[in-house]
Amino acid sequence: MRISKPMAILVGVFTAWPLVYMFIFFFFALFISGPFMGGGTPPTGPDRAYQWFQLLLVLHLGTMLLMAALLAFYIVHVFKNPAIPDKRTLWAVVLFFGNVIAMPVYWFLYVWREPAAIVPPPPPIPPMPGAV
Repeated sequence: MRISKPMAILVGVFTAWPLVYMFIFFFFALFISGPFMGGGTPPTGPDRAYQWFQLLLVLHLGTMLLMAALLAFYIVHVFKNPAIPDKRTLWAVVLFFGNVIAMPVYWFLYVWREPAAIVPPPPPIPPMPGAV
């Protein structure tokens, strides 16, 4: 399955987002909940914390939808990709269970780097007439 370079770059950016978002999520979760853990209010006030929470919620839901779409894209790509005829089921399972880590690896190996074209073996040479 051949994908153009601009589309491969776009898929790569979408594929990298969940990893980037994971760090953003942990930072904001600590930033928002940190003052509440000590019994105080956040330095920006409770209304501001709620706005940050709303932003985080929208980002989180968007990232989950993106990951579902990416999973569907990669599973379809695995089964339509002629470069991996004997590892399709393995890749599908790895992508399903280890998606945040496995998707960038699969993207690099099979979307960004175009695997060498599968060249059929040459036809056998017929024996020469009269040869034993």
